Amino acid sequence: MEKILFDAQLGIPSEIECGTNRIKWNEAAYPEYSGIRTFDKMKALYENPEGIPEQREMYYTAGRVARKIDMDFFKSNGITYEYTIIPVCDVNGECNKTHGHVHGINPATGKRRMEAFEILHGYGCFELFKEVGRNEFDCLVVLLEKGDCFIVPSDFFHLSINLSLSDPFIFADLIKDDVDTIYSYVKEKNGGPYRMLHDQDGEMYYRLNSNWADCRINLKVMRCKDCNWQNPLAGKKLYEGFIENTQRVKEILEG
Repeated sequence: MEKILFDAQLGIPSEIECGTNRIKWNEAAYPEYSGIRTFDKMKALYENPEGIPEQREMYYTAGRVARKIDMDFFKSNGITYEYTIIPVCDVNGECNKTHGHVHGINPATGKRRMEAFEILHGYGCFELFKEVGRNEFDCLVVLLEKGDCFIVPSDFFHLSINLSLSDPFIFADLIKDDVDTIYSYVKEKNGGPYRMLHDQDGEMYYRLNSNWADCRINLKVMRCKDCNWQNPLAGKKLYEGFIENTQRVKEILEG
């Protein structure tokens, strides 16, 4: 059974076993907390949920991941380093994804908190959307692969999707400890504006979520290198970038 190590460059390689999706956290930086989102909490977000077991494990999260020597530093600065792991799961043609949300507002600035991401393994996308007028939304699909880093800008709802038919989609993020999450449109309309699916030949395509049919959706698909929110830390990995340029990262994440 193939095992995938992720974050090995940091010296804290955890692993996932393909097929069984068993995860082994590395003792050098064991997460303080972890979670599993099962299908019964997700099925309303899919076009056709028939035939998928209610307790199917759809994706995994882990937070407060840090080398022991760095843990107090992260905590004193109010920043958390997290993992999200989205295994391959075909939901009647639709790609596996996370639930999706938007961040709460920073009371000091009146702006929503931001979040920085780094892709550790696989191939996927982030679907970002925000309201720009009455029943009108901009929807951006940012295609991502291993090594890509980017910032989710303020005011965008975001959900992540595994576009691969063979590999888990794994990414890390940096986020403020005090961020709250708001689901609103995702819950009201059972997912984001567009669904990502594979046809019988394995080719990916996009389809409008019918629950958004009463809205005007301005869709734009782009690669990470073409967006304006790439890693501001001059090629550093997120973890190392935070350690070396703490104040800059805090300013970005606080919104």
